[in-house]
Amino acid sequence: MRRRQLSLGLAGTAVLALGSLLLPAQPASAAGPRPDFRAPWPCGEGRDYYHHSSEVHNAIDFNIAGSADLGTPALASASGTVIDAVPMPNSSGYGNYVRVDHGGGWTSLVAHLDRISVAKGQYVRTGDELGKVGNTGESFGAHLHYEQEADGQNMPIVIDGVALRYSATAARHTSGNCGTPQPLLAGSPTDFTGDGVDDIVTFTQNPEADVYVAPSTRTEFGEAKVWHDFFAPGGETPLTGDFNGDHKDDVVTFTKGTESDVYVALSNG
Repeated sequence: MRRRQLSLGLAGTAVLALGSLLLPAQPASAAGPRPDFRAPWPCGEGRDYYHHSSEVHNAIDFNIAGSADLGTPALASASGTVIDAVPMPNSSGYGNYVRVDHGGGWTSLVAHLDRISVAKGQYVRTGDELGKVGNTGESFGAHLHYEQEADGQNMPIVIDGVALRYSATAARHTSGNCGTPQPLLAGSPTDFTGDGVDDIVTFTQNPEADVYVAPSTRTEFGEAKVWHDFFAPGGETPLTGDFNGDHKDDVVTFTKGTESDVYVALSNG
């Protein structure tokens, strides 16, 4: 196990990175690890999928028989920032489309939308609606066109941990996109000052990824203050616990995805 300690300068908090963090140097153009992509439609629902040889390289079309999926939600398959939300007639063959930047050189795209539900620059979490499935652009029936890109290159699609097969013959996949899980902090220890009573902690999980703590006075809660200025951004799962035995609770976040690192920020009260 390798350990890296980062000095934060906030309330004396130290950060420990647990796991394989020392990665080989990569060229500046190399994409980072593939995000934990989920299917771009609602949890538990099945879709047929297929690839047309004349279509965009490595793109996949998802469909319900006939036009049954017209107007159904097209979801963010991973958290990130909307970099394109392009309506017709400015979108060529894609029709209405949305592209999300997931960081590390990775983007995803949904196209032929009936309408767009987000704006450029908007941060979205896994499972947020990007638009409604449609039949716009160079499309011959309602379906969801989907792409995954690394450094601008279309990549073979992996969703819900499954590498999809490429064939003109339809296959089927059931969505594991059940949204970004929210940590169940009720019942978890949140005594960050070591005074024997629990405080209130809030993980914003937006691009700033601030953590706020409102200390308990036993009769009320004090003003919420920034406890950490970047911890557990969107897509990670934060929890709490006393990880060094000093009777002051700390925060932990699980990054998930390919690397599956675990970070702990220690409290000094």
